[in-house]
Amino acid sequence: MTTSLPRPDRIRRAIELLRNDTTDKFDDVFDFSADEFLDPVLAQEERDYVFGRVPSIVAHGNEIAKPYDFITVQMPRNNVLVVRQKDGGVKAFVNLCRHRGALIEENEKGRCRVFSCPYHRWSYDPDGSLRMITRDNTFGDIDRSKYGLVELPCEERHGFIWIVDNAQASIDVAEWLGPEMDAILAGYHLEDLVCFRAAGFDEPTNWKIMQDAFLDGYHIQYAHPNSAGKIIHTNVMAFEDFGRHCRFIAPRKSIDRWLEEDPGDQPLDPYVTETHFLLPTSTPLRQPGQFQLLTLSPH
Repeated sequence: MTTSLPRPDRIRRAIELLRNDTTDKFDDVFDFSADEFLDPVLAQEERDYVFGRVPSIVAHGNEIAKPYDFITVQMPRNNVLVVRQKDGGVKAFVNLCRHRGALIEENEKGRCRVFSCPYHRWSYDPDGSLRMITRDNTFGDIDRSKYGLVELPCEERHGFIWIVDNAQASIDVAEWLGPEMDAILAGYHLEDLVCFRAAGFDEPTNWKIMQDAFLDGYHIQYAHPNSAGKIIHTNVMAFEDFGRHCRFIAPRKSIDRWLEEDPGDQPLDPYVTETHFLLPTSTPLRQPGQFQLLTLSPH
């Protein structure tokens, strides 16, 4: 496995792997059992001890670029409301009214200065504070400062919005990424990019199966013969291991022109796709001319 090489050298490493009809490999082969995907106790532990403790990417900052822009996201433990603040910061809240737990915001995205519960019409400011109790003269006295929306740990870093799905937790994205991956993402200046399109899909399968598929270059020509199989070489990866995270280069078939000759100083970036896997479920893909972001979230 390659480690901490400049990108041109890693691409050349991928060419050598392709010439030799092989790939970077781990030293050992690991198996797994069906229980890892079916055990409900394990699933709950994943919600609590993975998604309830470590940062997950929920959006690119450009998706809520202006003050009062918002998105809603279904996370493993909570439905989450993410709001761009007046000062440019970002906050995330459990998307439930503090009165009877009704869903506050049903739309996937929009712009709103006041979030209002559809049940009793309690309303909240974009910073989560309780703005109004309807017919408060009939309700009774409460300390309104204690009944704002429940805030979740949230941080904007490297152009992405990260949250921890647990109000009792804290967040430190740089610490979670580690110095190597944090520096790698900083070098891409992703905060300067614009989100062209975002879409979500519900699939009736365990999240780890889906994540495995995005890390698996072995299936490409067999499962996607008429799409990715025509573009990407199957099971050829120049891999870097960063402990919690990794990245690897997969050569596109357009790189074949350089198998029989030395490319010299020719830039090779257009001939590869570079995958970055960030635990637990975020996969930024560096494509020629663009980035893609794949994220997964179990129900």
